[in-house]
Amino acid sequence: MTDTTYTASLSGQPAETVSQAFRTLARLVMIETLSWPGRVLQTLVVWQKRFELRIHLAGLDAHLRHDVGLTQADIAAETKKPFWTA
Repeated sequence: MTDTTYTASLSGQPAETVSQAFRTLARLVMIETLSWPGRVLQTLVVWQKRFELRIHLAGLDAHLRHDVGLTQADIAAETKKPFWTA
């Protein structure tokens, strides 16, 4: 990923900071126990990762898109999805 810091739309904090906070909190809650708070937190972490991936995909240069075998239409379709949709 580049040095560019993307901002999470809801919190106004850098996405990297928000993501790191979710991961730290996930470790503290111990998701492995699958308690309802753990499942909720696990879902939030997955959503955050999707959000980050889609931002990253949207910023790919043409030669990088070609290297991974994606078209601009593929990336547009993926980035239009809401973060809660796989």
